Amino acid sequence: MMASFFCHGQLLEIPVVFPEGQTMAVDKLVGLISRVTMDTLLADIAREVNEACYAQSDYRPTQADHDELAADLQILDINAYAADAVLRLASSIFLPDMFISCQLSYQGRRKNLEIYDKPR
Repeated sequence: MMASFFCHGQLLEIPVVFPEGQTMAVDKLVGLISRVTMDTLLADIAREVNEACYAQSDYRPTQADHDELAADLQILDINAYAADAVLRLASSIFLPDMFISCQLSYQGRRKNLEIYDKPR
């Protein structure tokens, strides 16, 4: 299944995976996509990623840093579970060797954000 939504000013088609045959999450996922503004979600994710990446540094990310990362974030796929959805993202410019995983409730609240190495 593909999920369609506007992001970065264009219509995107993102693959959706239903682990363990949990196709009952389709209606929940449709509700989430209609409820969440993806550009706003990516801006929030970019801010949290930048803050985590620079937490041990004296540098404080600027709004321009957040905007640049948000513009580079690509949603690779969505895993739709019974209780929530997990977006897998990548940033080819700023985090080329990493994936970002964002767990969302179907009400649109971010529950968890992880940055991890791409498998080699």
